Amino acid sequence: MLKPLHPALRRFAGDETGGLSVETVMIFPVLVWAYAATFTFFDAFRMQAANTKATYTISDMLSRVTEEVDQDYLDGLLEVYEYIVRTRHPDMSLRVTTVGWDPDAEEYFVVWSRGANTSIRHTDATINGIDQYIPEIAAGDTLIVVETALPFRPVFNIGLDALVFRNITPSSPRFTPQLLWEGMGDGTGVPHDDGTGEDMVLTSSGGDDDDDDGSTGG
Repeated sequence: MLKPLHPALRRFAGDETGGLSVETVMIFPVLVWAYAATFTFFDAFRMQAANTKATYTISDMLSRVTEEVDQDYLDGLLEVYEYIVRTRHPDMSLRVTTVGWDPDAEEYFVVWSRGANTSIRHTDATINGIDQYIPEIAAGDTLIVVETALPFRPVFNIGLDALVFRNITPSSPRFTPQLLWEGMGDGTGVPHDDGTGEDMVLTSSGGDDDDDDGSTGG
């Protein structure tokens, strides 16, 4: 009964003809998605690496500064940031904070905090919210904390949501006890508010100076 089927089965097994167009239609969308996904993930990792490098570079630059810095200086650093990452996004931002250590409260405090393309400044509370990224320092020492934020939107819609690459890099001043902000004291000390109602003065050369502009990174 099955004998009539044997020749047909042999012919079917040996038949090498087929519809290439059908196979192409089936596999082409997968190839396109794979190419788009590869490009998108590569671009994301490239931007992440560039943002990390930019943050380290800016942090190293600030650690070598011996003069007071101002808003124009930070705006210039934002341009350096854009140059390193090779992109210019209206929401990319840079924030620089000088922090010290309060041995009585056993927490960090903000000496000053300013940003470029952002008005958000650190307070004593917020800087201690990221203390896992800040190394331990001795009382009287300071650190420069540089933060960058770079929005990233994938070129292709492959299921990857828009991201914001954020990096935090602390560094110690190399040639001065503290990175100074223009107009805050005379360089010997900057009062800050630690929430106790009493001003504490971070001294850099043993002098006392209570003259400040009242802004301490709030």
